Amino acid sequence: FHVHRDAVVLARLRDELAGVEAPERLAKLPYLGAICQETLRMNPPVPIVLRRLDAPLTVAGQQCARGDVVGIAVSALHFDPDVWPDPHRFDPQRFLDRRPSPFEYTPFGGGHRRCVGAAFANYELAVVLGSIVAATTLHLPEKWDSPPRSVPRGIAVVPDREIILQA
Repeated sequence: FHVHRDAVVLARLRDELAGVEAPERLAKLPYLGAICQETLRMNPPVPIVLRRLDAPLTVAGQQCARGDVVGIAVSALHFDPDVWPDPHRFDPQRFLDRRPSPFEYTPFGGGHRRCVGAAFANYELAVVLGSIVAATTLHLPEKWDSPPRSVPRGIAVVPDREIILQA
């Protein structure tokens, strides 16, 4: 959605993809990787990361006891304007200009309990997106003026409506 909504992003991606045929090379392209990271920032696959405390902890002045369950609302973290200027704007350049800390960007959770499939998911996202953009010319219908929202489905999220691209 975001790539095909922004002609500048799409053109820059097409330039980077030009001449790259091997799928394994796609996952190493910096701008394609930045697009994937920005997509996951704006649409994290899991909306909240929960942990049961094994020791007391104070969070934002709130005392939490051992055994309490605390959570990180990933979207609140990913849309914090103190960390991400103009957070509702799709801007892959953010990930080329700097590398966010695990306390700023965590689409797959963090620490030793981070999603075991995160590396594969990132690789797959880059290969699929790169392959589709390199092989086809698609565009969004005129009616698509706002991005779909993420809605919960099980522990993950899905778009609240279909995203239809036309050839």
